[in-house]
Amino acid sequence: METDRSPSLLKMAVILPLAGGIIVAAAVAIASRLQLSEGRPGVLMVTVPVPALVLLLVALAAACRARSFRFGLLTGLWALLASFVALLAALAVEGPVWMARYGVFMLDGDPPRNSASTVDVVMDLFSTGMWSGHLFLWVPAVLIGAGLGAWIAGRMSSLGQARQLAA
Repeated sequence: METDRSPSLLKMAVILPLAGGIIVAAAVAIASRLQLSEGRPGVLMVTVPVPALVLLLVALAAACRARSFRFGLLTGLWALLASFVALLAALAVEGPVWMARYGVFMLDGDPPRNSASTVDVVMDLFSTGMWSGHLFLWVPAVLIGAGLGAWIAGRMSSLGQARQLAA
C-alpha cells in the first residue's frame, strides 16, 4: 500500500510548498499595492502572520495526508524556503517602487539613514535582522502544523479501527 501512495505524496511534497510560496508572494504584492496607494507604513503586518498561517496549513495538510509528522515537517520546511524566496521576490519587485515613491523601505516603512541602493532595498529583510523575527513565528507554525496533522491522522485512524471493531 505504501508504494501506491508514494507518487501522490511526492506530488504533494512539491505542489504544497510551491503553492505556499505563490500564496505568500500574492499576499505580499496585494498588501503592498493596497498600502502603497494609501501611503500606509510598510507590509510587515502581512509578511509575518500570513505566511505563518500558510505554513501551518501546508504542514498540517502534508502530515495529515501522509500520516507522518516527518513528512509534514519536511514539506513545511520546503514551504518555508519557498516563502522566503517569494518574500524576497516581492521585495525585489515592490521595494524599489516604495523607495522611489515615498523614500521608505517596503517592510517597515522606515526611511533609510543614508542613500539606499536597489540592493539595500531588496536586502532590507536581512540587513535589519527582520529575518529572525519572521523565522521566530514561521518555524513554530511549521512544527505546530506538522504535529497537528500527524495527531489528526492518528485520531482518524483510531476512529476507523474502532468503527471496524464495532461492526
